[in-house]
Amino acid sequence: MDDGIDTAAMNVFTRRDGTIRHFWAAETGFVPADPGEDPTTAPDLMVLWNVLDLTPGGRGTDWYPKISY
Repeated sequence: MDDGIDTAAMNVFTRRDGTIRHFWAAETGFVPADPGEDPTTAPDLMVLWNVLDLTPGGRGTDWYPKISY
C-alpha cells in the first residue's frame, strides 16, 4: 500500500487446455458489504462454502449455507 503497510491477498487460477488464467482475487480489508451482497474481501477459509467460492464452479447458483438441511 502507499503507506508501506502490507496486506494479505488471495488469488485463484484455473488451467484449461494448458492455458492458465487468473480467475479471482481479493485483498483483506474492512469494507462492509453492499446491501443484499456478500462481503467481497478475502474470506475465512476455515469453512467449506468459502473454499467452494474460490473454485470456478463455486457452490452453484441456488446454494447457500443453512442452519439445518
